[in-house]
Amino acid sequence: MVVDAGLSRRAEFDRAAGVSRLVTHRASRASAAQRAGRAARQGPGVAYRLWEEAAHTGRAAFDPPEIETSDLAPLVLSMARWGSRDPASAAWLDPPPEASVASARERLLALGALDGEGAITAFGEQVAALPMSPEQAAMVLFGARAGQAEGAARLALLLQERGLGGRGEDLLQRLDRWNGDNSPRAKASRQLASRWAERAGKACGRGMWARRSTPACPLPSRGPTCWQSGVMLQASTGFRLAGAGTCSIPPRWHGQTGWPSEMRKVRAGRAHYRRGGAGRGEIEAAFADRIERRSLVRWNESEGRIEARLEKSLGAIVLSSGPDPEPDPEAVRTALLQRGE
Repeated sequence: MVVDAGLSRRAEFDRAAGVSRLVTHRASRASAAQRAGRAARQGPGVAYRLWEEAAHTGRAAFDPPEIETSDLAPLVLSMARWGSRDPASAAWLDPPPEASVASARERLLALGALDGEGAITAFGEQVAALPMSPEQAAMVLFGARAGQAEGAARLALLLQERGLGGRGEDLLQRLDRWNGDNSPRAKASRQLASRWAERAGKACGRGMWARRSTPACPLPSRGPTCWQSGVMLQASTGFRLAGAGTCSIPPRWHGQTGWPSEMRKVRAGRAHYRRGGAGRGEIEAAFADRIERRSLVRWNESEGRIEARLEKSLGAIVLSSGPDPEPDPEAVRTALLQRGE
């Protein structure tokens, strides 16, 4: 006997948030037929559908093709590795959505895995050689460059595998529990992470336990954007994303500071993050080449004067802001002229 609630949870990639999430939909007619078939696998059976029969024809005939809802960054990177810069040039049963391809290209370009023409880079070859998402592969390679390939590989595996180290958003607690777990699954997963770390270390021309003074892994000069989903605490209950946007945090972390590691789920345009352990100083040191320093000149309406400030930012995150004692005269003139308009 089968009791079918008529719902289906599918993994869908959210281009705005940059993560995949499970979304609940009404099951398609094809899915309902497949479920009913389970009742008759070994003999006559019965399926109870918990929705009106008249509404059945209003359901979609089939689930959408996976290529329409998935993260296409691995696909775009693989095709670039094969020599094809344009996925649309291939013959598809179901062509990939242009918006998803464009989003994938943009993220791979920001990682340094593709160049401006869509061709794969040397770093992209290293990313493609690791069996994980491009962002996580970049994270492991970045860790290898810093002499932390093993730790980065374990974190990458922890993000992929449910249940390792227990459950919960605090990755550091899960990592500690996993490291102390002597079950067969825990041991096997640590061995897998070690193999990943070894591959990343070889790609960087260094051993897993090499000294930090050895030549750096040849990552792109601007560094991988594993900070795309890394963020800084801006308010007592949430974070601002480096790539713009905001996310929420569990109530028990309200008022704390830190840098979460990865989006977990998205609701109504806001993300929920797992908690990592890097501090601001570590982030600033790791991404020093991506931190921008700029002078901003504007008219302060409330005080009735020109205001000039020096800002230091990582993407959309303002790390520091203070008065600029020597603003650009041309910028001041422009601000005054705009005020006059």
